[in-house]
Amino acid sequence: MDPESARENITPHTKAVCATNLWGLPAEVDALRNVADEKGVVLIEDCAHAMFLPYKGKYAGTWGHIGIYSFCQGKHMTSGDGGMAVTDDDELADRIRSVTCFGESPPHLATVFRMTEMQAAIGLAQLEKVKGYIEEYQKSYAHLSAALEGCAWIQPRAIKDGCGNSPYIFSFAYRGDEHGIDLDAFKQGLFETGDLWNIGFTQVPAYKYDFFTHPRAYQDKGCPTKGCPYYKGDYEYRDGLCPTAEAILPRLVNTSCMISEENAKGVADGLRRAIEAAEKG
Repeated sequence: MDPESARENITPHTKAVCATNLWGLPAEVDALRNVADEKGVVLIEDCAHAMFLPYKGKYAGTWGHIGIYSFCQGKHMTSGDGGMAVTDDDELADRIRSVTCFGESPPHLATVFRMTEMQAAIGLAQLEKVKGYIEEYQKSYAHLSAALEGCAWIQPRAIKDGCGNSPYIFSFAYRGDEHGIDLDAFKQGLFETGDLWNIGFTQVPAYKYDFFTHPRAYQDKGCPTKGCPYYKGDYEYRDGLCPTAEAILPRLVNTSCMISEENAKGVADGLRRAIEAAEKG
């Protein structure tokens, strides 16, 4: 999330900014925290892909007012399901506790969004192991990154100064159209490796989905954002809202980085072959 874009899109109705530390690298959460404090809103860091991720001397998840983590299958660590929220604000901590467990006389309207004791026990045991998992994934990430070296038409993700890396999804941007490299030839080369590659991710940002552009909640009243009698604003999810996301999404090439170092070597070799095949046409 771009901090300046976030600042421009905050309205009088905004209650919180939710920034995702995506695929193992951090958002500019220091700048986003400054924006949130300036505007008087809460910054929530989504750290589902960013466990123990260092950023400028602190862990991701501790820059915001609240950090949230997911422990379902496929994350850095799992307890089967469930998650965790962290905060150093006592008032927010009490509010989080009050809305995650429904009781006889709850202080706030609540649901039963809480982990079972069994899931919590598994989670505590996994916390002692997860740094070891991440170290293995960092080795895997290094092998995959090395496969991109010297390729002029691939744009790797940049790890900026002061940032760590908690590998989750390995991703890069295809720029072959700017260098005379056919995308179909590259796709074919990737798919022939037998490894699991995704090209284009969701293709478009979520706000372009019909679910957002034509809100129909509460008997098709335009809720929650457009003409909704229960919302004072009138927000439109328009084309061009996030131009960088719209431009980069179709170019993204992804594969899992949460694999063993040995498996990563094989995936890296396959990636090199796909690059060579695309360059040969």
